Amino acid sequence: MVARSNLLASVDLFEGVDEATIEKLFLSGKRTLLEDGEAFVRQGEFGDSFFLLLEGRAAIEVIGDDGRAKEVARLKEGQYFGELALVGRGERRATVRARGRAEALELRKIHFEHHLKKFKAVRQRLEDRYTHGALDAFIRQSRYFRELPAPELEELVGTATLESFSKDQVIAKEGEAAQKLYIVRLGFVRISRHTAVEDTAEAARGSGPQLKEEILAYLGPEDFFGDEEVSVGAQYGASAVAVEPVECMVVPRPTVWKLYLKHPEIFASFRRYSLARAQSQVGILQSKTAMGFVRDMLEAGLGQARSALIINLDTCVRCGNCVQACDDLHGYSRIARRGKKMTRRKTADATAHENLYFPTSCLQCATPECMVGCPTGAIARDVGGEVYIKDTCIGCGNCARNCDFGNIAMAKVKEDEVSILDLVLGNSSSANTKKKERVPLDRAATALQKPEDPKPELVAVKCDVCFEREFAACVYNCPVEAVLRIDPRSYFDELQRLAPKLALRQGAPTVAKTTTHRGRALGGAVVLQFLALVGSSVGAYFLHQHLRPTSWSGPGLWAGVAAAIMIGLLGVLGFRKRLRTHRLGSSRPGPGSTPCWVACCLGWCSFTRAFRPPAS
Repeated sequence: MVARSNLLASVDLFEGVDEATIEKLFLSGKRTLLEDGEAFVRQGEFGDSFFLLLEGRAAIEVIGDDGRAKEVARLKEGQYFGELALVGRGERRATVRARGRAEALELRKIHFEHHLKKFKAVRQRLEDRYTHGALDAFIRQSRYFRELPAPELEELVGTATLESFSKDQVIAKEGEAAQKLYIVRLGFVRISRHTAVEDTAEAARGSGPQLKEEILAYLGPEDFFGDEEVSVGAQYGASAVAVEPVECMVVPRPTVWKLYLKHPEIFASFRRYSLARAQSQVGILQSKTAMGFVRDMLEAGLGQARSALIINLDTCVRCGNCVQACDDLHGYSRIARRGKKMTRRKTADATAHENLYFPTSCLQCATPECMVGCPTGAIARDVGGEVYIKDTCIGCGNCARNCDFGNIAMAKVKEDEVSILDLVLGNSSSANTKKKERVPLDRAATALQKPEDPKPELVAVKCDVCFEREFAACVYNCPVEAVLRIDPRSYFDELQRLAPKLALRQGAPTVAKTTTHRGRALGGAVVLQFLALVGSSVGAYFLHQHLRPTSWSGPGLWAGVAAAIMIGLLGVLGFRKRLRTHRLGSSRPGPGSTPCWVACCLGWCSFTRAFRPPAS
């Protein structure tokens, strides 16, 4: 044990940390043993763990644009990986696989914050390592720079910087001297310029033409601006503004000049990509509907959503089942039917429109600001990218205040009461009132909170995409399939054309749960409904033919009996709905509901006709 803790002490990140703290940190970690080919972490997953190889070897693989994994480095005993997840957004930039039998020590972010809080130098090293590592990975994977010789790659990593911009912050201003080349790493940037619009009324007063902002493009990851202006020493021809939290790689003008002189093919590829991008976006920019949808969605910050809830207003019947299902399942609704209404083309090249509604529900953001500043680490993210809240929430409200979309609320802690249904089913109060505890996909450790700590009166609540179920309850209970959970990157053609790099890479894992295609097997349900209706009709006819007739019996009587049976079946369906939050999960109208109603209507008509008094 001492020898292995010495491996942790030898890591350069922990220089200056005393032996007692190193020992505590080592004991708080979890050892993971994997066989050859198994992955410690996967590219595209989310996590907040640091790994130290205790034994064996591992390989670092990166999935390229073609979907193929390429080995870029080997790790041996005493080396580490995953440190960038401790200070970044937690998205893994590479896959690390065991080569042969390998054992690693896993240390989570909460362990670092607990044991190394007073060691400011460790935090600074992590910040520096994050900046250098993010630039290095971004440049080596970039289509523009990955073919550069190793010395020039290192020089570019050393001179470039990583800058962050908040929403609505101006990155580059039209008319300023171009001194930097910007390449977007995260987020969306609006490119616009001011054009003169002649106003006859203003011209009569002598005030001259009015300036109007004209949106030229929206840039996504790996898009760039300022390349032409910097290479010729001109002024920026347009302004660049962040429409959401943005991270850019910034290359100073001297480095750009060196690259331009040594590798003009890089700037030729810039020009080709710019032309191809303009050609792919021309349909969107020329369409008021498509451009309006893109503008509304990105300006509202929905471009960073990884699992957005949408309602098709053309299909929705305003029944409220989505909200009721959420309330039944969780004890309080995590959906609020207020939000942004948008109109878009059904596809980028179509002329038919559809009206979409984005209600207030967690977006599972790519850059979740809600996770910043939680004092107990109660809000976390699993490997699928789903942000969830642990039962260690103390109700401070930091996450609710940090959420730009208002998708987190503070609610009173509810104690479930034993219902009559619980007594009928034989559920004890202790077993039934205990809420299901989340078991994250990334084996998240419980936050460092003492069990005797008092429970708060208020806790943070948000949509967790019904992690324990196949479908989200709101989606599952919509009778007309108007509610969907979608990943905007792959669902909206407009985003794919604006930012091709946002599209999911082949071979990369999907992020967060989506229910774009529900797979209800409607054909089979229709067949079952038809068979149930035919069976009820045949049964009524059989009773009429084989039972002894009386003066008052007839087809109407036996159709009424069949209708009564169908009414009983409908009651069973209602009883099943009451079991939603107990054992059977979210319900939806079963395949027998339609024939039940049809048979009831036909049977009741026949029943009343049988007892109609004869005509005089």
